[in-house]
Amino acid sequence: MNKDAFKIAYLGTDAAAQDLLLHASAAEGFACAFFKKSEDLVQFLNEEAHRIVMVFMDHSPPAMDAFAIRGSIMNQFDDVPTVIKIPGMVRLDEMDQIISLKIKRVISEYLLDDIRDTIQKYNRKVDLDIEEEVKTAFILECNELLEDVESAILELEAHPSNMNALKRLFRCIHTIKGSSRVTRWREFETYVHAYEELLSEIDGGIRVVNHASARILLEGYDRIVALVDSITKGQRLNFDVNQWIADFHALDQDITSTNPARENDQDSTTARTSRTQGTRTINVPIEALSKLTYYVSLMLENQKKCHALIRSLDKENLDEKIHEIDALVTQLQTTEEEILVNLEEVRCVPLRSVFRPYSRIVHDLSRTLAKSIQLVITGEDIRVDNTIASVLGNSLIHLIRNSIDHGIESPEARQASGKSPTGTIHVAAVRTDDGLTVTVEDDGDGINLQRVAAHAVNRKLHTQDQVNRMSEEELISIIFQPGFSTASAVSSISGRGVGMDMVKNTVESVGGIIRARTTAGKGSQFILEFHGKNSVIYFE
Repeated sequence: MNKDAFKIAYLGTDAAAQDLLLHASAAEGFACAFFKKSEDLVQFLNEEAHRIVMVFMDHSPPAMDAFAIRGSIMNQFDDVPTVIKIPGMVRLDEMDQIISLKIKRVISEYLLDDIRDTIQKYNRKVDLDIEEEVKTAFILECNELLEDVESAILELEAHPSNMNALKRLFRCIHTIKGSSRVTRWREFETYVHAYEELLSEIDGGIRVVNHASARILLEGYDRIVALVDSITKGQRLNFDVNQWIADFHALDQDITSTNPARENDQDSTTARTSRTQGTRTINVPIEALSKLTYYVSLMLENQKKCHALIRSLDKENLDEKIHEIDALVTQLQTTEEEILVNLEEVRCVPLRSVFRPYSRIVHDLSRTLAKSIQLVITGEDIRVDNTIASVLGNSLIHLIRNSIDHGIESPEARQASGKSPTGTIHVAAVRTDDGLTVTVEDDGDGINLQRVAAHAVNRKLHTQDQVNRMSEEELISIIFQPGFSTASAVSSISGRGVGMDMVKNTVESVGGIIRARTTAGKGSQFILEFHGKNSVIYFE
């Protein structure tokens, strides 16, 4: 996003302040948006938060209470840096609010140099740039997953006993829900979570799979498509999430009767058609395309020369021309090899692009769970085939979330056991002689194998006698079985037992393998291995 697309918002009526903010913002490359009413600012935030680098507010209660306004938007926009102008001295009770509301700075008057310094120090352009990249990756992932969602629903409608289609549908929605935090759109997260609950009811036998339930699923699918499309356009769809969720149950009542309007819903048809026509995309450096263009042109030129030489053959120049043709053929072979090398390069992406969202995921989830966690990443400069990158992107998210939720202890528990209050998750990629190894390691409490065994028995995955005879390696492998989870309750983070199973299936789908190790009280390690002879993989 261009810097001049970012804006600084001002809530107030001071014309002189507006003039100073215009000059200071322009000097830093930002535009301004001015508001006299708080409701207009809130609406602007709802629509344009991804472009707002900073907010200035005048505090003049009761007409304009900046503290109350900031408090009203904290839940959704607490990360928007806010500066408040308070005439005179700050009172003690106001100081408490400044701290609790995470207000970056309080000023008593607007001064040009001071405003510029404040903008330079507190604007969040870098954070928004990262969010934009993460959001782009999320959109690409969603588009791919939603294609599979629609086909899975249609397969399930045609064959209600097809549990593979249901599992595939469940995993796609679970992945979208798990990644939806990057959108910072609570209504979107809530709706996808409700859709997953609907699938859970089908999986649990509460709802049967028939034409009516398939129609409900397709209706919900169309709405998720519309929401993702609105994220793509940068304009959030205005909708009542509670009403949309209620529609799941309302559809139960009216969907059994023939509804011509719904049968001929052009919007739904258009949405589903456009989604099935989507294609997977990757970012290709201009330099790589230039190289390919050059080598293809060279190959075509040499082909023309070769044809010309063949046409000029006669008895007198046969030996000479054959020698020239042989040289051209050798050059053509060399060019073809260069093209293949460059095509492999085009298919490769740096792991940095795969790992980029993880810092934000660790930050958000650790805050949600009141844990202190640092993420360490190594090997991000390694380039891999886009297929492997896609597999890693989906799989590592689940492994990292698993480490945050189940592995790393609370700061208090860690201190009580003699550990640093801050846990560490280490994601490492290493080249091997014939492929790639990626590990996700945490220094948490480790996998409680007794608990794993107990839950396996409770979920009827194994009998007590079977788990009693299992080795440590076999017990660890239980966590990769379908339906297994040690979570005591389902949450927006974990508990459905589809994450680790999905990781294993995804890794194995490209010829990779996944193993786990654990040490009680010291942590766990998940190792993903991709070997060249078994999987599609290229390195720079």
